[in-house]
Amino acid sequence: MPIFYSFCILILFFLNACQEKPGDHIDMEDNSAFSAIVAFQDSIVNANTPDIDVTDLAYLHFMDSVCPMILSKGDFSQSGINAIVRRQLFEKLPENELEEIFHVGDTIEYFSMDVKRRVKKYFPYYVTININGQFAGLLETMSDEHPFISKYYTNMMESGTISPTCYGMVLRDYDQLDFSNPSHRLLYTVTILSVNETIKDRFVH
Repeated sequence: MPIFYSFCILILFFLNACQEKPGDHIDMEDNSAFSAIVAFQDSIVNANTPDIDVTDLAYLHFMDSVCPMILSKGDFSQSGINAIVRRQLFEKLPENELEEIFHVGDTIEYFSMDVKRRVKKYFPYYVTININGQFAGLLETMSDEHPFISKYYTNMMESGTISPTCYGMVLRDYDQLDFSNPSHRLLYTVTILSVNETIKDRFVH
């Protein structure tokens, strides 16, 4: 009998160890950069919708005005975020927390059509998404309850980046996001922030 009880205790210990580990479930509170980015975007929306006090309505009104322009012209600065504004934001965020969202570089290598060879250019805050970071983990957490975010997250993970499909989803189907939810506002803003400044002589595949 003592052997049987010992075996049962081992089984219970094993099952307990297989439960969800701390850290698997990511929340907005796990990274102060998340809240700072949302507050930054809120300030842009509030400045453009001074007569609307309800957050989700303000966002929808703002998106109704800027998203068609971004889609028609391909100019993401219509969102109120350009290279200078983005750099100012990134410089205020803790580096280790920003890296939970993006891989951040300061140099890009590309084929220049002007000189017909590969060149390197100083490019502060050139970013690519960190698919192993806390932002990706937050999207995974939200995916369980929101089909739109599940599709966005799946496409991002399969592509290894915020792909044209992800941009299209956010710019065309933004009404499927709940802008009263800070996590949804974060998804939108990170999508916009992931757009790097255009290099005019860069080779385009």
